[in-house]
Amino acid sequence: MNQNNTCPLNALDNYNILAFGSAIENIPYFHVRLDQSVNPDKLQKAVREALIQYPHFQTKLHYNKQYFLKKNNQAFIIHNVSVDRRPLHLEKENNGYLWQICYENDTISFEWCHALTDGRGAIRFFSAILDAYFENNANPVFNTVLSDQGLEQIADPAQKPLSDKKQPKGYDIKYMPSEKHASHRYRCHVVKIPTQDVLNVSHKADASPAAVLPPLFSKAVRRFISEKADNRTVCCSIVIDARTPMHIDTMHNCIITKQISYVDRFDEMDFNLVSTIYRSILDLSLQKENVIYSATELVKGIQGLLSIRPKVLRHALFHQIAKIIKKQQCNFGFSYLGKVPVSPETASHLLDFDFRSWADFGQANMSVIDLNGTMHVNICEEYAEHGVVSAFVHECRNVGIAAQEPQTFIQTEASNVF
Repeated sequence: MNQNNTCPLNALDNYNILAFGSAIENIPYFHVRLDQSVNPDKLQKAVREALIQYPHFQTKLHYNKQYFLKKNNQAFIIHNVSVDRRPLHLEKENNGYLWQICYENDTISFEWCHALTDGRGAIRFFSAILDAYFENNANPVFNTVLSDQGLEQIADPAQKPLSDKKQPKGYDIKYMPSEKHASHRYRCHVVKIPTQDVLNVSHKADASPAAVLPPLFSKAVRRFISEKADNRTVCCSIVIDARTPMHIDTMHNCIITKQISYVDRFDEMDFNLVSTIYRSILDLSLQKENVIYSATELVKGIQGLLSIRPKVLRHALFHQIAKIIKKQQCNFGFSYLGKVPVSPETASHLLDFDFRSWADFGQANMSVIDLNGTMHVNICEEYAEHGVVSAFVHECRNVGIAAQEPQTFIQTEASNVF
């Protein structure tokens, strides 16, 4: 932060402010179950210590011709409530903070406004809280670099992309109808699978589940697309953390996406080959030239939206755009955060970890995180056909992944007021 205790938002941060109240609004959510009842005094102390390590979260939103993060001197609030009774407006009910923490019995939840940071930034902060809670923060997993830039620091208009074949468009959702829910309510499923099974399928110790789970889910979705559809391709938008390939660090949003389509011919292929194709496409998208090009295009597009004046017109126009891209950009999304980045000692106290994230685009979103050798796969979806996730479990088992039967529930998503 500068001398005035303010920090400007980057293009992608501002994009998420534009998204609020639109068809693609999203407040992601972490939920952890401990091996003991939560001690509220220890939790309060842990949050206080984590805020020192991650001052990006000790902020509130401020607007003066543009949005800023400004140091928040108000006390943070920890809510002792059940998931169903937790506050549903972050700023309004949390002293201006763009995140909230709730606990009940042996569980702690953390949810945050996407304008503040992406999943990688949020999991760093939440993991710091958990490490501090169990007093295992002598050797922090992450070093904090508070940067005023995200994708902007790697954008370069002169960069040309490496050759990359354009992916086919996905099916029209009118051939896979959606079920309407009350505002900010959707159906969630948690499927747990052994991490080693995913590695065995891909035959690579460093394999990403992005090359295994999206094609399996796509194959499951294809079972339910209407026979009247001329196009049965299933397009998945995979989130890529630009920090890793570009060797940068920032707490601001710093993600790009890569669309990969499951086409008809994949049904007849050996799944290992399909997975290899996905991995090859992902590897190409992670090349420095393509990351820079994607970041540049994304920043340029968002800045074009942000240049619209006045603010009320900008928001109104974006909300119309959101309705279109929600339906047309892809059929579902995929986000993988890797292992829960806590110390081994802290990890031994974590019995369960849930990462829920609504589908910004398409009809479903698959959010995955690895805890103690188990991948926790959370699928939030709005399909009128209720058998898709069970079909996904079946497809996993067909290739040797011992997926458990899904746990299903309804999630009410928190929101915000800008």
